[in-house]
Amino acid sequence: MLDVMNRLEGNVALVTGGSRDIGAAVASRPAEEGADVVLTYENSAERAAEVVEQVKAAGRRALAVRADSAVPEALTAAVDEAAEIAATVAHLAGADGAYITGASIPVDGGFTA
Repeated sequence: MLDVMNRLEGNVALVTGGSRDIGAAVASRPAEEGADVVLTYENSAERAAEVVEQVKAAGRRALAVRADSAVPEALTAAVDEAAEIAATVAHLAGADGAYITGASIPVDGGFTA
């Protein structure tokens, strides 16, 4: 039987816009299922820090990266900063609820499915 609480164990989720409202809720979900979390924020450093603390309270590693999700270079830089947690980001989620699982984003900025 699949252990839902740890089904993402060993994975890293990158959540764009993960500091407020829906994005914060989206960022918390992978942590509840065992993943470490990298989240981006644009202006809400305090709120991003709160989400990071929530993820850490769930026993996972977390990193908040300031990045404008509308700027591809900023997101590439966020993926590079995710290297502080892992060499590959295995899950990508946006604050809009879009969720890609099983994708791999190597920290060199490339993308493979």
